[in-house]
Amino acid sequence: MESITVYLSKNLQYPVIVVPANMQYKPVRKILLATDLENLYSLPVEAVIKITNAFKAQIDIVHVYSKEDHFEVISGRMSELTDYLKCLNPHFHFVHNTDTYDGIIDFAEQNNSDIILTIPKKHAFFHKSRTKQLLFNAPFTVMTMQ
Repeated sequence: MESITVYLSKNLQYPVIVVPANMQYKPVRKILLATDLENLYSLPVEAVIKITNAFKAQIDIVHVYSKEDHFEVISGRMSELTDYLKCLNPHFHFVHNTDTYDGIIDFAEQNNSDIILTIPKKHAFFHKSRTKQLLFNAPFTVMTMQ
């Protein structure tokens, strides 16, 4: 079942939503968009805008980083992302944490996020998938889109 879900999340042209078994329904008011700020040109901007508007939600864009020396680079990329999504009036957050998964989950818990939105990428065989970790371990509903 896990491999099917991961395959669909990386290859389906439509959003995939994975809901933890113990989750109770509540309206989606806060979306956490987790981003590594890489390859922003391939970000499905229109889809992110449509999803956010469909839920009438606030969007928090979160980047987890571990190395201080890359802060200037990621600040520039975040400015670029601001231009892409300015119609949503997003809130941007830099989270310093050595573990990406923990940084995302900690932020989601502290900020009452309702859903975590992630854009999976195809990686080399030995690369540890953050999306897979979120899909199967997060205590939050996770949505993936291409």
